[in-house]
Amino acid sequence: MCLRKKRIELWRVLASPFYQQSNQQAANAAQSRTLFPLIVSRFYHYFADRTHVVSDSRGDRFTWHYQDDQPTCIKLYPEDVSHGASDMRFIGELRASFDRINPAATSGGEPIAIDLTQLDHFANTFLEEIAPGTNFNADVNGAAANSDPKTGQWDDDADCDGWVDLSFAIPRVWGICHDVTLRVLNGSQPYLSMGNHSALLATKAFSASLLSATGNITFLRVNDVGTGFGTPLDFLDAEVIVQLDSQPGKSFGFQLRTDASEADHRGMLAVLRSAFRANRAVSIDYRRNGAANGNIIRVAKVN
Repeated sequence: MCLRKKRIELWRVLASPFYQQSNQQAANAAQSRTLFPLIVSRFYHYFADRTHVVSDSRGDRFTWHYQDDQPTCIKLYPEDVSHGASDMRFIGELRASFDRINPAATSGGEPIAIDLTQLDHFANTFLEEIAPGTNFNADVNGAAANSDPKTGQWDDDADCDGWVDLSFAIPRVWGICHDVTLRVLNGSQPYLSMGNHSALLATKAFSASLLSATGNITFLRVNDVGTGFGTPLDFLDAEVIVQLDSQPGKSFGFQLRTDASEADHRGMLAVLRSAFRANRAVSIDYRRNGAANGNIIRVAKVN
């Protein structure tokens, strides 16, 4: 997984305008720019095809093995927390680079089939199998871990770097990793490594589930049910889409369907339309959905 993550990072350098304008490019730079996105896409397909969905009252989540495609005489074991963290570091890098690398892979005929549903499943694996209690379990199937009898430390509690990237999908992951990483044991913080600390800081923007924004409407769209809006990792399953001048690059939305929320949502649409026509600012409360989008739960006009 580390090698695959590095391929993404190297491709970002090779594909940067700065490098492409350099007269000191490697002889195989152009070939590598084309090849690396395809390798990344194939590896993600390989990994995703070997995950399995577990569904029960705790929701849908993934399970997978430490090492697949072994001879039948070799017993397969569930992925352990430490190696799973490495898997998630790859997923996190892929997610962060998706809007750049996926078009390159798609142009080569091999789009990267990752979406928010898959990230939700990985996040639920962490929440329901690894971190349902005070200390982390040992693997993605929730096998119990043991503490060091001398120090009282739980080795798996030091593995937030990687798993915390999944707060992109479910913000509660960040809070759990924050509390475990900063935990004080016998007057010290044994889990506060540079990797864990930097990962917490890098993902802090995903820690809050309920956010607010105020601004004038620059874009208001109503579309057919099921059409949705956005990229696979920022997809809004919504019929009403709005963008604000104070939030460039971000979109917000809500559904407009025949259900218990229909009357409330039609009222929100009326408020948005009125504000748009009058060029008045609006204030919205929303729950983050991916990096750039959010699901609106409240709307108000601002004087």
